[in-house]
Amino acid sequence: MQVTPPYTLQDMAIDGLKILETLGIQKAHLIGISMGGMIAQRMAIAKPDKILSLTSLMSNSGAEHLPGPQPEVLSALMTKPAMPGSEQAKANALKFMNSLRSPGFPYPPGYLEQLVEDNMNRSSRPQGAMRHMLAVIADTQRTHLLGQIKCPTLILHGKQDPLLPFACAQDTARRIAHSKLVAIEGMGHNLPPALVPHLLAPLLEFLDQCPTQ
Repeated sequence: MQVTPPYTLQDMAIDGLKILETLGIQKAHLIGISMGGMIAQRMAIAKPDKILSLTSLMSNSGAEHLPGPQPEVLSALMTKPAMPGSEQAKANALKFMNSLRSPGFPYPPGYLEQLVEDNMNRSSRPQGAMRHMLAVIADTQRTHLLGQIKCPTLILHGKQDPLLPFACAQDTARRIAHSKLVAIEGMGHNLPPALVPHLLAPLLEFLDQCPTQ
C-alpha cells in the first residue's frame, strides 16, 4: 500500500539541516530519538559532510520485514482521538505512555501523570501526530540508503522495546557499516529518570571518540 503524506521525513531532515545552516553550524553531532532517529538518519544521508556523528536512539531502519508494535501499544495507537485537552485525551495519552514503559526502569509515583499533563499543556494536536505517523509509514526507501552513512554511528536500543522491537536496532546496525549497537536491558520505548545514566554512559564514551571537526 502506497501512502502519500502531506510532508515526509526527508522534508523534516531538510528543515533540520536548514536550522544548522541558519545558526552557522558547519558540522554537528546528531542524536535522534524514535522518529527523530529516522530523521537524523535522513540528515546523515543527505549531507554527510555536515555530520560528525550519528546516534540513533530507539529508532529503526524502516525495513518492511521487521516486527511491529506489541498488541497493547497497537491498541493505544489506534484509540480514537479525543477532544484536545479533555480528560479523555489525557486518559488516552496515559494509556499510550504506559504501553511504552521500561520494565526495568519504572517511573517514580506520579511522574508519568505529570508528564502527560505537561505535554498536554505544551501542545495537543492529534492530527499532527497522525501526519507524523504517515510520514514514517511512507518512508520506505530509507532502508536502502543507510549503507551510504559513513560517519561514526551509535545505535542505542532497549531489549524490551514494545513499539520498535530490538530487531529494528539490529537491522539498522547491520545496514550502517561500522556502527556500534548497544542494547539496554530492561529498557522499553521511553525515558524514565532512572534510565538516563544507562544511556549517557555509552553515549559520552562514543562522543569522546568521535572527531570534533
